[in-house]
Amino acid sequence: MKKSEARAALYAGIDDMLAGLGFQSRKKDEVFERKFDGGFQRIYVMLMDRSPKIAVDYLVSLRFDSVQAITHPYIWGAADDYMESGTYDIVLPYFAPAMPNQFFVENLDDITAHLNALCPVFANHIVPLLQECLDLRDFERKANADENMAHGSRSNSAYAGIAAAYLVNPGEFEEVVERRLGLMRRMGSHQNVIEPVEKMANDLRIKRGTGPRNTVGT
Repeated sequence: MKKSEARAALYAGIDDMLAGLGFQSRKKDEVFERKFDGGFQRIYVMLMDRSPKIAVDYLVSLRFDSVQAITHPYIWGAADDYMESGTYDIVLPYFAPAMPNQFFVENLDDITAHLNALCPVFANHIVPLLQECLDLRDFERKANADENMAHGSRSNSAYAGIAAAYLVNPGEFEEVVERRLGLMRRMGSHQNVIEPVEKMANDLRIKRGTGPRNTVGT
């Protein structure tokens, strides 16, 4: 089976799962995207030729422009990909712990079986979360209450959670900072990874007029 054939069949099935939600597929970028005022949501469906099979990977990416404006310089510096970068990434096993994040298909029967297994995950978990996270306040509440949403680096999710709390939940900003930094330490993050997150939190304190805190190494 050619990768182009697998992609066509797979994308047609996912199009059906997202019908009526405003997502547009861009096959060349391997993404379904929905833009909204202040950001976008993307579902990456990435295919790789592993002849005789095709490997399929998924990633859900949420973008809030106001959060990205805060976090991007600390994560990426002056990188040129600012307009394309996501704020928060979530892997498929978060929605369905029994599922791997990578699947292998070899023919149309495999794809049909895969889509049948994936359909309830979209209907019951992925779509409800995407609908909930169209609003920054709802995203902040969800992400900072459920740190298992985070994909990959705990530092990237910490940046997003702290910046979102700064913007929409200032009353719990300090609690979010301590919880996020504490999680990074418990997960074994190196101090040189923790310090830029602390710097961002201190910079936000200074911006708000509450002054920096010396939390390095605590």
